[in-house]
Amino acid sequence: MDKNPLIKNWQELYEEYDLPPLPEEVIDRSGLPVNIQGDKWKINDATFPSTINFDKADIFNQFIIYAIKRYLIQRIKSVSPRETVNCWYSLKSLTTTNKWNELQSANSIEDTEKILPVVLSEILEDLRRRKSEDQFHRIRAWYVWCAEQELPGFSAEVMYDLLKIKLPGNEKGKAVMLDDEEQGPLTDTETTALRNALINDKGPILERVCVWLCLAFGCNPANFALLREDDFIVRDFKNSNHKFYELKIPRIKERGLKHQRSEFKSRKVDDKLAVLLLELIAHNKLYSLKNNLPTPLLMRETPNKSKLGTPIEEFAYHLSSKEFTENILKCITRLNIISPRTGRLLAITPRRLRYTFATAMVRQGASAAELADLLDHTDLQHVQVYYNARSTIVERLDTALAEKLAPLVAQFSVKVIDKNTYNESNLNSRIKYQEKTNPKKIHGIGVCCADFLCKLYPPLSCYLCEKFQPFKDAPHAKILEELTSWRQNRLQQQRENDRIAQQLDDVIYRIAQVKTACEEKSGVINEK
Repeated sequence: MDKNPLIKNWQELYEEYDLPPLPEEVIDRSGLPVNIQGDKWKINDATFPSTINFDKADIFNQFIIYAIKRYLIQRIKSVSPRETVNCWYSLKSLTTTNKWNELQSANSIEDTEKILPVVLSEILEDLRRRKSEDQFHRIRAWYVWCAEQELPGFSAEVMYDLLKIKLPGNEKGKAVMLDDEEQGPLTDTETTALRNALINDKGPILERVCVWLCLAFGCNPANFALLREDDFIVRDFKNSNHKFYELKIPRIKERGLKHQRSEFKSRKVDDKLAVLLLELIAHNKLYSLKNNLPTPLLMRETPNKSKLGTPIEEFAYHLSSKEFTENILKCITRLNIISPRTGRLLAITPRRLRYTFATAMVRQGASAAELADLLDHTDLQHVQVYYNARSTIVERLDTALAEKLAPLVAQFSVKVIDKNTYNESNLNSRIKYQEKTNPKKIHGIGVCCADFLCKLYPPLSCYLCEKFQPFKDAPHAKILEELTSWRQNRLQQQRENDRIAQQLDDVIYRIAQVKTACEEKSGVINEK
């Protein structure tokens, strides 16, 4: 940039306008040094590739480039690395305006001060056309700061005019409020289909864990990318065979935080996810880390070379947020799930899974304060959208719909057997069902083929077990009708927001799948 003829010698600029020179190094808010010599600044971000490259920005007005650099130095010291880079991209958007070339060639304070407000007006109008006015906040904040510092080319009068402009806040939760079928929270049926596909998936363990973490905790990719193996804690209880699993998730949204792993939120891990995390930790041992670096939970096979030898070398083996998201997309592409709602491939992003987690917590009765804590928000305004959205209502489900959706959420195949030809030597293996409408009538609905101690609660939970083999002629249709009817009555009594009714959905879908399989086995034509 210094080679451009429009730019004077920097020392002359400092002396002529009595400006403090730009330093060669600045300490960021985490206490790490950032080298700002030259035109390529590498910002210390453990989870995002964060570089500010002035060389490619096409900014030759010396007053403007000095003001931008001074402001970004202040940002480096006080805000997160990602926010610093976002400020840079917002300011770089000024170069897209019609008046920018005229500002480039302005070589006096007077011309710069005259043309810059026109450039700002152009970018604001463009943002308004694109309904993105909230992005002007960063640009206005830059001008206000520069005017307050009395930098050449910035005037107090323009600053006051800018402060009078009313800008909308960043629109929060639009996809949630609209229940957007591509970007909003997943429906119960879509969530069931995703979970069942994951249970049966045998793909790369890292990809599966990334999806499960989003489903279980609803955090942002950056939270998960900062995880290390030491954050997964296994606790043994005396005089008990049961183990308690805990995951300490690093916080990223607290502005006062220094180091990116300085505060954590502890979350309980269920047994199924714990098994996957233990498998992932065992898998990580296949790779050896250089320089005695700490072991991430979600680990790269090779170090990120751009981090080696830098102040954030300790994160060289951590996934970036982008790589975390890429693992989710790979997993979803492999699973090839069809959305029961749209009939198209299910679109999944970490953001959608975060929305899904939040709406599920609301249904379970979480308060606004509890939800804000779970989502790592510092105030309640960000979570209110989940309480206003219609997604807090449990979806209705009748017998016909259950049979239609069952193939899309199927967890495993059904092995139907004939009750009349089944070996009766072990009568205890038979599973019985008592009709709700006729307590005296008890049916044999199938057999249990498990060779281990069962922890389920027969008979309904048996439908969810792959060791259950249903009888072809059992009254599965009647059981399905009873459950859907009970669910419907429960929702009406609870005013359409009931977690217990929703928890039956997996059983209902499975019974519908069994019913269809039995009809096919019997040669019954289903004309639904």
